[in-house]
Amino acid sequence: MSPRRTRVLWLLGGLGPGGAAQSLADRARHADTERFEIEVAYLLPGRDALVPALERAGLRVHCLSGAPGTARRTDPRWPWQLRRLLAERRYGLVHTVTPVPAAAARLLTLGRNAPRLVHTEQRPWGPRRLATGWADALTYRRNDAVITGSHAVGRTVPGGRRRAGDRVTVVLQGPDLADAPAGPPARAAARAELGLPADAVVIGAAGGRRPGEDHATLLAAYAGLRRTDPDTRLVLIGAGPPEPRLRARAAALGLTDVVFGGPDVPALLPALDVFALASRRDAPPAALLAAMTCGLPSVAVRAGAAPELLDDGVQGLLVPPGDPAALGGALAVLVADAALRERLGTAARERAAGFGAAAAQRAVEAVYRRVLRPCPGATARRAPHRDPERPSPGRTLPRRSCEPDVSALPAPAQTTEPRPTEARPTATRTTATRTTEPGTTATRTTVDRMTVRPLEDADASAVLDLLAASAPGGPAGGRGADFFDWKHRRGPFGASPGLVAEAPDGRVAGVRLFLRWEWHEAATGRTVRAVRPVDTATHPDFRGLGVFRRLTQELLEQVSGEAELVFNTPNSSSLPGYRAMGWSELGQVPVALRPVHPAVFARGARAARARRAADRDVPVRCSLPTAADWFASRPDRTGGPLAGLLAERAAADRSDPRLAVARTPEFLRWRYGDAPGLDYRVLTCRRGEELTGLAFGRPRRRGPLTEFTLADILVRPGDRVTAARLLRAAARSGCDHVATHLSPGTEAARTALRSGYLTAPRTGMTLAARGAAGPLPAGLTLASWRFSLGDLEAF
Repeated sequence: MSPRRTRVLWLLGGLGPGGAAQSLADRARHADTERFEIEVAYLLPGRDALVPALERAGLRVHCLSGAPGTARRTDPRWPWQLRRLLAERRYGLVHTVTPVPAAAARLLTLGRNAPRLVHTEQRPWGPRRLATGWADALTYRRNDAVITGSHAVGRTVPGGRRRAGDRVTVVLQGPDLADAPAGPPARAAARAELGLPADAVVIGAAGGRRPGEDHATLLAAYAGLRRTDPDTRLVLIGAGPPEPRLRARAAALGLTDVVFGGPDVPALLPALDVFALASRRDAPPAALLAAMTCGLPSVAVRAGAAPELLDDGVQGLLVPPGDPAALGGALAVLVADAALRERLGTAARERAAGFGAAAAQRAVEAVYRRVLRPCPGATARRAPHRDPERPSPGRTLPRRSCEPDVSALPAPAQTTEPRPTEARPTATRTTATRTTEPGTTATRTTVDRMTVRPLEDADASAVLDLLAASAPGGPAGGRGADFFDWKHRRGPFGASPGLVAEAPDGRVAGVRLFLRWEWHEAATGRTVRAVRPVDTATHPDFRGLGVFRRLTQELLEQVSGEAELVFNTPNSSSLPGYRAMGWSELGQVPVALRPVHPAVFARGARAARARRAADRDVPVRCSLPTAADWFASRPDRTGGPLAGLLAERAAADRSDPRLAVARTPEFLRWRYGDAPGLDYRVLTCRRGEELTGLAFGRPRRRGPLTEFTLADILVRPGDRVTAARLLRAAARSGCDHVATHLSPGTEAARTALRSGYLTAPRTGMTLAARGAAGPLPAGLTLASWRFSLGDLEAF
């Protein structure tokens, strides 16, 4: 059930080569055209060099000052042209990149039917021009999301300019150098153009167009290096307007051999052996990313965005800013050691591969999906007809990403599946009276007259409405098409099988879906294919007819040839119905609690037992970074340190005979990083540069309490110290208490008591299971599994 495309407008000042426009052009080729229909609008008609590249990528381009190439001056009427464009094209989202068009877009998109707004902040927040500053002060908070190219820039965006709870998303993107010259011929050609000896060790830098580049420190460092390494050469590429001042500075230091190259950075980078960056600017250094992509080792100052890209001693060397001696010493180390240059350069190229345009576009589209998804319980602001994920005028619309909507529970850590809307298999009625329209004759429908068939894409709207109506605010209710697609179409174990019951009048009377799952027996290498009964609903007009039972039984028959096991965690109301259909109750999966403020927790627990309702509109405050941002900010998260940690964990678990889910980077990203609306957070532990452990969980409301549900804990084998650190860090999330399951024998279970975790009485989940084709396999008990809470919690 793929949603229709959302029309998106990229709005910026000009489309000249380089900078933000070049980044957009590089990303355009990797856009998800099945989900987004992207168009581009720009103001400066004289800066249109990238228009052909964008059109080749399939994007429609609008010049707000006339047709591209036909006018050389900006038309002062461009705001009216923008207003007309917004009205005619009915965009679902506008992504602005430069300040002036962004302020205009925010002023022109007031009203109910306005699109969502995403803004990319390219440079550190600082003094604006008077008009732009006032426009930002009045409208900046209307942005639904803010993206920056580095954490350093993100930290400069004042919190008062963002809505409460909104976060800055960092998307690192390197230049696309797939067509740039490379290899020995490119090196020889670049050195010939610059007049450099073939055997010299060449240091290079690029930029110099803005304040803060600090080429003066680099020249002073080079002057000191020349005294010990006279054969070294320095090249400044693309110096621009400051070039006369730099030449004078070099002459004052006695440097007569500094080479000033042209503006074509990709063509000249192959001439270099070492890249140097003395800039203190917070903006993402595009030249450094280009050098890393070319496999050059770098020496950079520990300021701005450079420390986000380079690990000291891994991809390059970091030195204090403004220190010529330190910079010169680091350059001397690389000049003298060719093997070190090769090792650092290889690591730099591998790191830069994760900052490619494709990965950046995926991260940006993740922001789009987050701001577009509906949020139950929020006040409607706008509902453009092009966006299928927005509710209709009679439904609600979020201002921003919302916390999961959960119900108050009698016990703080009770986590069960929603009660099916018709889970009473003992009911024997086969007919019921149903009034089709007020004042018309009642008709009688039996379950035998219904058609049971596979779930189809055409059923999407009816099924989503039925699930939302039958379980509002639950794991299925309140979720949109993107949540359904993530859960049932993009699962790592395959698409979910589903059935619908169709009434004689063509209406969907009921729906039933099983989520595909896999358990792995590491000791033998055997994979147990399973399904988990999850989303179900019956239309109110057809309840009590046995629709739920028939759909469940027929779906069991459908999956019996491909799955071995069926499992779920029914609540006390639905458990008898499952027992009657062959499920066996295996026992209670215990939940451990860690109260953060015992007195507050005790009062909240009493109020929960008294069924005191929670205020669901009050957001849950949590200080931990989101898993979505953690995966998106570093596209290499699914490789490198994380893959190494998981591989080490899997090797140690081969001696464990219990069934468990095989944790892979791809599974973790799907389960916690890509889950729409579930707001999972991440905790990490490092020892130096080594990732020693991480955990995932989510803040949620449990009655009057706020709970941090700690879903997964992964540490190196035997590392109880890291497990304890993660458990204690979860207690500092800002919630009233932490709830988790501690599987016996794990590092977390062995250190839980010392970390303040106790198993709570009368809480937990009831595990029930059966064979897909019959009774539960012999010998399968609760002790046969090694669970995490994330394996069993309802979502």
